[in-house]
Amino acid sequence: MKILFVCKHNASRSILAEAIAKKFLPRNFQIASGGSHPKGQINPRIAVCDTMHNETCPNWLSAGVRVAWDLEPLPDDEASDSEFNKQCDKIYASLKRRIEVLATIDFEKLDPDKIKQHVLTLKSM
Repeated sequence: MKILFVCKHNASRSILAEAIAKKFLPRNFQIASGGSHPKGQINPRIAVCDTMHNETCPNWLSAGVRVAWDLEPLPDDEASDSEFNKQCDKIYASLKRRIEVLATIDFEKLDPDKIKQHVLTLKSM
């Protein structure tokens, strides 16, 4: 099974999701992160792929299963360290919950539509 976490800049949330997935998903999963406009550096203050706030996510992998997990943007530069850290912790916890459940799904027995249904149920976690 291959999983690609995609965001606009591949600077924070997709990298965090990749790291969590590599820790919790089985070793036979191929996990990566990417971006449509990668910055080439990790920047934990970037807001990416939040369709709830009218951000556009890359439209890739026409043959793959695509699901958007909307995550609130990180605070801007004017936020206090406490506010920034609180939001980072919230995003981490949300991704971790979703990926831990993802790890329990037997993908080998599912067709692409069923995989999409299962992954979509994780959107609200």
